[in-house]
Amino acid sequence: TWGNIRERMNVSHARIKPITELDLRGKKIGDQGAHQIAISLESDQSELTHLYLSANEISADGTRHIASAIESGKCSLKVLGLGGNRIGDCGAHHMATAIQSGKCTLTVLFIHGNGIGADGARDMATAIGSGNCSLTDLGLGDNEIGDSGAHHMATAIESGKCTLTELHLNGNGIGDYGARRIATAIGSGKCTLKVLGLGENEIGDCGAHHIATALESGKCTLAQLYLNDNQIGDRGALHLAAAIESGKCKLIKLNMSANVMCRCLSDLIFCAVFQRRRIRAVVIQHVTSQQQSRDELRALLSLSLHCQWTEVVQLILAVATNGISFSSV
Repeated sequence: TWGNIRERMNVSHARIKPITELDLRGKKIGDQGAHQIAISLESDQSELTHLYLSANEISADGTRHIASAIESGKCSLKVLGLGGNRIGDCGAHHMATAIQSGKCTLTVLFIHGNGIGADGARDMATAIGSGNCSLTDLGLGDNEIGDSGAHHMATAIESGKCTLTELHLNGNGIGDYGARRIATAIGSGKCTLKVLGLGENEIGDCGAHHIATALESGKCTLAQLYLNDNQIGDRGALHLAAAIESGKCKLIKLNMSANVMCRCLSDLIFCAVFQRRRIRAVVIQHVTSQQQSRDELRALLSLSLHCQWTEVVQLILAVATNGISFSSV
């Protein structure tokens, strides 16, 4: 019962050690349960720091109660998981109001998969760029923020007031325009992000080029970048590879799986770039299924002239244009 849950959260020091972590994922507590939990969060007896409420059919109304507790000044939560509910833009607005209140102790907030659109992203962006928000990790993946929402988030992370070190925007319908705005932000010198998730979006070669420019600017702090399941082809891949080879890129992990670059170029990037060594033997299993013209492949080669592995790209050019299969060079 809700009374039992509240009793567990508010148990006295005289009996047992207070609960600091509560996992109620997938329990279908709904808005009524969220309301009861919010009451307990505002109790002087509650010492809860980690609360997981994903997949509980919580709407904007239940989120309003939790947000009210968070901004009460009595709540000690550090981590809150609300993913896989249905809070929408209205619920995002309530959470945004709470996290910029100056009384919120949250550092990690997961609200992925909640039907949040550009308006909700705008409110969250206003909050994290306010200078009053303590969040370091925000999960907004699998929502519907689009390029407009990405623009708002970019404005926040380049404000100089944003404390985020991790931002997850995967599965949000973000295209090249959104990628360009985010790239401008991470290359501004005012962004503190270490981890950025942009997988499962609609970013193509143009967006990848802008991101590459940011990575080699010397001002980008990213250590991990996720670009998997986008529409990045050979040109975008070469721009990213050149950025990493520039010596100014701080990345230690880049996920580019499930894009549309040719297999041999994909193998080249993962072997030559990420292992930080020259490749003088290249195993080529098959050429890209999308037949490219000699002129297009020469254009790709021209992009890589300043890279340290031009010989390998020349090999790719020969293989792709002549259909030759090599086991080694």
